Amino acid sequence: MYKITTFLLILSISIFLITFICYYKITRVSNNSLEKYYINLMSVNKAKKFIKKGDLEQIKINGYIIKLDNEKIVVKKED
Repeated sequence: MYKITTFLLILSISIFLITFICYYKITRVSNNSLEKYYINLMSVNKAKKFIKKGDLEQIKINGYIIKLDNEKIVVKKED
């Protein structure tokens, strides 16, 4: 009898912890921490294509300056 209750207790605690961790990660993403990072990263990667082609010399996106310098693409954080 005690083995069954101990097993059920451990099972319920682990289900609670898994649910809580998933909820915490979802709320953290919805508060723009990871979401904002991925949006910035995608914008910078899209701009790199145009700089490589030679369509743009320098561009400012989301606080980053992207320019072509000695045939290399340089990404710097704007001051």
